[in-house]
Amino acid sequence: MQMSPSIAAAIVSVCRDVRQLGADDRNNHGGYNFVSVDKFYAAIGPVMAKYGLATLANVARSEVVESVSDNNKVKSHLHTEWELYLIHEDGSMYGPVRRDVTVIAAGPQAYASAESFVTKYFLRSTFKIPTGDKDDADLHENTPIPARQASSKAAPKVSLKAGPSKTDERVLAFVEEINAFLNQPDITIVDFVEYCSADTTIEDRMAKIDAGVFNHLEAVQKLRQRITDLEVGV
Repeated sequence: MQMSPSIAAAIVSVCRDVRQLGADDRNNHGGYNFVSVDKFYAAIGPVMAKYGLATLANVARSEVVESVSDNNKVKSHLHTEWELYLIHEDGSMYGPVRRDVTVIAAGPQAYASAESFVTKYFLRSTFKIPTGDKDDADLHENTPIPARQASSKAAPKVSLKAGPSKTDERVLAFVEEINAFLNQPDITIVDFVEYCSADTTIEDRMAKIDAGVFNHLEAVQKLRQRITDLEVGV
């Protein structure tokens, strides 16, 4: 897929304008707060319109999958595959970007639920919007052990000279990968946006970096400055 300069420039502009969204809803099953679809659209929609961007989402394939639970109850889920597009007011289009999602098959609204979910996370990853949603493995690595499961042994002393955590090591390795891409000759911000958009893993990790989660690492701070310089053409 080839991204037009106008769409690339609009994406960068939206990324520059968006702010972190506070959670306003709660997943009672998972026990965590998240940003509702309505709040997400209300926040990002005007910013996208400001820079002439809109999205389209088309169902490429769907099927209902049934399974039997332990108590012999039949559960139905709707699995859908989507093709998403970014459209600029000048008529250029970027896509399709393919995503899939599975939701509970609870009537016609299941399709609307699937579309809302897949569009929300497509926009979130494209524009690097920090929302606080707990859908990143790194967020769970350092979850403390509940008190009832804790060992009775005294906690070991932690050296003040302890090395980087496993999470930090992964982040530093990722920074090296990004720098290796940026070290190629004649790389532009358009090239970088296309590179990130082509891989959801890269998009999600860059979203964390853009949100300042790993600013305690000097290499991350330097990478953020390098990307900023690339945006302004330094």
